[in-house]
Amino acid sequence: MATRLNSLTQGMSGVSMELLNQIVTLINKGIAPRIPQEGSVGASGDLTPLSYLAAALIGEREVLYKGEVRPTHEVYRELGIAPIKLKPKEGLALMNGTSVMTALACLAYKRAEYLSQVTTRITAMVSLAMQGNDFHFDEALFAVKPHPGQQQVAARLRDDLKVNRPPRNSDRLQDRYSLRCAPHVIGVLEDSLPCYVR
Repeated sequence: MATRLNSLTQGMSGVSMELLNQIVTLINKGIAPRIPQEGSVGASGDLTPLSYLAAALIGEREVLYKGEVRPTHEVYRELGIAPIKLKPKEGLALMNGTSVMTALACLAYKRAEYLSQVTTRITAMVSLAMQGNDFHFDEALFAVKPHPGQQQVAARLRDDLKVNRPPRNSDRLQDRYSLRCAPHVIGVLEDSLPCYVR
């Protein structure tokens, strides 16, 4: 709903303020149209999933409210929300877009971002457990690498390890390859994250 609202508020779709306000009401009240998980590929627009949003705005089909699936008209009656009546071309404006695919891409982006951060934290813990050499993540070393993701991961590792720095092992020149090259591997994920939002 937020991505559809963002698109419609650009003023190019010819929808009424009443329609926009109805979407805002649903968001603010925690009412979500019940949209099937399968049934659309998002190739030429999210026509099927967005039709469920359109139906909810006019008081039809079902919504998720406070963890329960309920008929939309019941929830509206309970909360004193009046269903709107779509004006000419508003149905098309609501359904002709890729807001569902955009929302799913945003969720995938956040999951990938979290995965990168937690993987970096686990790497720091492994480095401590193995009495690893933190100089593998040295700032000067990564300053010459042209990949921002690698630099960011190495910086997070340095931050995690500075609290409890592992001792440098003079009898081992290098840590295991998988440990010392973690910024390069995790950095690929970091560098690919902007692709999700293009």
